[in-house]
Amino acid sequence: MIYENEPIPLNIPEGGLLYRDERGTVRVHKSRVLLDVVIGAHTLGYNAAEIAQQYPAVSAADVKGVLDYYKGNKNEVDGYLKVRRERADKVRAHIESQPEYIERTKRLMGRLKERGLIK
Repeated sequence: MIYENEPIPLNIPEGGLLYRDERGTVRVHKSRVLLDVVIGAHTLGYNAAEIAQQYPAVSAADVKGVLDYYKGNKNEVDGYLKVRRERADKVRAHIESQPEYIERTKRLMGRLKERGLIK
């Protein structure tokens, strides 16, 4: 099966700023914002206030708490994020290998070339 439903190990404190949703994905407390998104934005140089501004479902204090958790558990969180990326890459490769996807992409690229939007 291309989709793996097994939760990825990550020790998150009970009642803290993070929770696992019904599929085992780690999200920021009281929101649907992914841990991946917060850490990704932080990695790109955004601070807690800027991340909270981009994702109004979380407060700057929540984001700061998540970033503090990340700093204290960097290896474990990085491992979690690595497995998430690997799983996403497998799904993407599977989708992109499907004949329907390949044909649809060829048609789209042809239209873009006809319109002079790409070379």
